[in-house]
Amino acid sequence: MSVLSKQIRIDAPVESVWKVLADYGGVAKWAPSVNHAVLTTESKGGIDCERQCDVAGFGKVKERIVEWEEGSHYTFTVEGIGPMKFVRSNWSVRPDGNMTIAIVTIDFKVKFGPLGALMDRLVVRLNIRKQMVLSLAGLKHYVETGEEVTLTTEIPLAQAA
Repeated sequence: MSVLSKQIRIDAPVESVWKVLADYGGVAKWAPSVNHAVLTTESKGGIDCERQCDVAGFGKVKERIVEWEEGSHYTFTVEGIGPMKFVRSNWSVRPDGNMTIAIVTIDFKVKFGPLGALMDRLVVRLNIRKQMVLSLAGLKHYVETGEEVTLTTEIPLAQAA
């Protein structure tokens, strides 16, 4: 199993950032690699809420919330990502004065035993880190400007740590 974590400081109060994250079906507004997302359950958030996303480079994936703490964090599982045995993604926010620290942590395991472990070290981690930075930068841009983000939007990536 591998665990990766990245964070970014957003110039907005935690309530504003949480409002964007809690709009589970609205992920395509700020996550550049998500071309389209649709809720597949009646609920719009909270445990067991599901969405289907069309993700650039991966195709359609199903995501289901398995943990939710209002105003603080949620965790979702991802199904349908190629060589991945499992993927769990946690998004959380915490105040930093008048600003917000948004954190994404992803734990995952690649299929295929020793070959999968090698793929993880050589390719998978690099791609996941890239997507984490891109998503955090997109979230920051969307929250701070109100401008929706796509893969062609120019956003500064260096701010995600």
